[in-house]
Amino acid sequence: MSKPRRIFIKQIIATGIISQFPFLYSCKEEPIDEVLTKNQRNTLLPIMKFLFDTPSTPSISDINAYSHLNDILADPFYDIDEKKYLINGITWINETAQEQYKKEFHRLKQIEKQNIFNQIALLDWGTSWLSKILTIIFEALLIDPIYEVNTNKIGWKWLNHIPGIPRPNKKNAYPNILALIKIQFQTKNHQDFDVCVVGSGAGAGPVIYELSKAGYKVLVLEKGPWFHTKDFSKDEMVATRRSVYTPNLKDERHVIEEQDDNGKWQAESTYDTGYDFWNGNCVGGSSNFMSGYFSRLKPKDFILLSEYGPIEGANIADWPIDYAEMEPYYEKVERIVGISGKVVKHDFLEPRSTPDFPYEALKENIVSSLIDEAASKLNIQTIPLPRAILTKKKGDRNACYYSNYCGSYACNSDAKGSSRVSLIREALKTGNCTVIANAKVFKLTTNENKEVSAALYYDAKGNTQEAKAKIFVVAAQAIETSRLLLMSKNKDFPNGLSNNHGQVGKNLIFSAGGVGGGEFEYDKMDKNLAEKLAQPGVFVNRTVQKFYELNDENGRKMKGGTVDFLFEHANPVSKAIRQKWDDNGNLLYGEKLKKQLHQYFTNIRKLKFEIFVDWLPTDNCFVSLDEKVKDKWGDPVAKVRIGYHPHDLKVARKIAKHSKAILQKMGLKNIYAGISGAPPTNLQAGGCRFGNDPNTSVLNKNCRSHEVKNLYVSDGSFMPTGGSVTYTWTIYANSFRIADQIIKELNKNNNK
Repeated sequence: MSKPRRIFIKQIIATGIISQFPFLYSCKEEPIDEVLTKNQRNTLLPIMKFLFDTPSTPSISDINAYSHLNDILADPFYDIDEKKYLINGITWINETAQEQYKKEFHRLKQIEKQNIFNQIALLDWGTSWLSKILTIIFEALLIDPIYEVNTNKIGWKWLNHIPGIPRPNKKNAYPNILALIKIQFQTKNHQDFDVCVVGSGAGAGPVIYELSKAGYKVLVLEKGPWFHTKDFSKDEMVATRRSVYTPNLKDERHVIEEQDDNGKWQAESTYDTGYDFWNGNCVGGSSNFMSGYFSRLKPKDFILLSEYGPIEGANIADWPIDYAEMEPYYEKVERIVGISGKVVKHDFLEPRSTPDFPYEALKENIVSSLIDEAASKLNIQTIPLPRAILTKKKGDRNACYYSNYCGSYACNSDAKGSSRVSLIREALKTGNCTVIANAKVFKLTTNENKEVSAALYYDAKGNTQEAKAKIFVVAAQAIETSRLLLMSKNKDFPNGLSNNHGQVGKNLIFSAGGVGGGEFEYDKMDKNLAEKLAQPGVFVNRTVQKFYELNDENGRKMKGGTVDFLFEHANPVSKAIRQKWDDNGNLLYGEKLKKQLHQYFTNIRKLKFEIFVDWLPTDNCFVSLDEKVKDKWGDPVAKVRIGYHPHDLKVARKIAKHSKAILQKMGLKNIYAGISGAPPTNLQAGGCRFGNDPNTSVLNKNCRSHEVKNLYVSDGSFMPTGGSVTYTWTIYANSFRIADQIIKELNKNNNK
């Protein structure tokens, strides 16, 4: 076991919180340097060598792959079922050896070991298990040497990989950061609050900011921990390989209902499938880790039903407000949160109160001009994509430094317009804002006037606490917001808070569409162009909105969508994992695998596109409470049915044809597009839609509950339809709009 990991475990034991981690507790009297037995190790090592060792390339010994696997088995935060699966595989191999040669695997001759390996590689369980071992080898090959793997950066050098800066250090590397957040306990300052906000992401930040600036006392209850900028690094292990910024699915999960090939709805826990619906559970929420693709809705998005008419099976509704009412708040987000870009006239440019963005556009890779040139030849206009990333200093926030690691990673310059940095940090400076992290709200109680009287939450120690305020704002992201209201049952609201009309959780929406891409091959290009194309860090920032409106097969106008272009994410382990399989779905290993890895990392750059179209609300996409599955506190988890409307795929496929044509005109190879009804879990809205009729909506036009007059919902839950762009800018803008309404209400009450 690596030295940092040993120190970490001993520190946990010393702090007296060992009882929180049953795996460690059961082993604390045993040696922790070696998890596997000698026989198990002797079985596993040759298997790892068969998978990866070839002449003249890094070996499992060079990268300390076995040590990394041992660390995983000793890791108290790594899933216990995954550990059992890894160890069971060794048992299966030995049983196979016993059946054929009457010996344990490690006692076989080399040719006999090779024979057993070849056999298990052809079996379903064997392929699955070997694939898992390969993934662990890839981590050892490509993660930071701070983890005592990838010795002397051998993997990075071999594959020409450039890591993100800043790299992790001993303080902010997994699992040290996990140990830190587990032992941070906070208690509430028992004072009177004007507003209690549940959540701290994009839907919460503007309310927190504006109310605090206006002099009102604001309490923020955030389920996750409180990370600060100094805690972050460009560490793939922390950001994408482990559950650090999101809950462990063993503790907190969802149940997802999908339709099988026979049309029957099947429900499975995300703990069983690994289909993770969490995004960012910490102060600032998922806005800490967004890519910052910011586009406004168009005026027609607010009147989708009136403009394009009904679609059978879809619950389309016009918004109770129009674009003109939202526009000043879009502009406010540009200034306060900070959006960079360049306004270019095009057919679907929305009306603006200002001529351009307050921050100039980010630096671009040469690929942007290649996209422009190819699209122009097809009579397709491209436009710069606005980003919630600063290109110049703003207060104590610095400009982007082009780290090459943006989406899924927190920003170390604070250039990214997260709720934590751009809004909550400023609110804290007023002295009017109190943030309690590790506070999981599980119920909102009401008084005899059917108003919310308190938020009940579990603190970091698991104790139940109570928070009181005059007004309550829920912004826990769409699924969890509906879940909280459904859990808040009482005699006045037997079906859940604000749900006497049965609308909470209904008409959940995501963003429909899909992805596609193609590959540049450096060795078939001009050397100078290839060098410019390979430049890391600078952005693509190109979008197409020519297809925001389309004609159907009968020539009638129908709503279309947006195409955003981007490079494949720089995450090296994720890139390597995608190279494990050949074109026929067979697992690669040994020489073939290493050749494919080296070719992909050193000679290929993938350009992708993402298509965004409306996810039409239907009766088969909603949130309820699961009757059996509970979270670690014993509360029912959200059960999410994710049915989609076939019209979504029809629109996306039309746009995909045009998107692929651009890549073909650019000369890319291996061009593909994948359109499906699988929802992108980071783009969720609806569930508490706003409207004028309580029979069909949960909230009024100002996002106040129809049924509970001191309850507001300020995340994306309010949206009846989502438009054909990412949601975050609209969520920010609407939250600023709600803040103005709450301030008016508080001012009115104070003047009585």
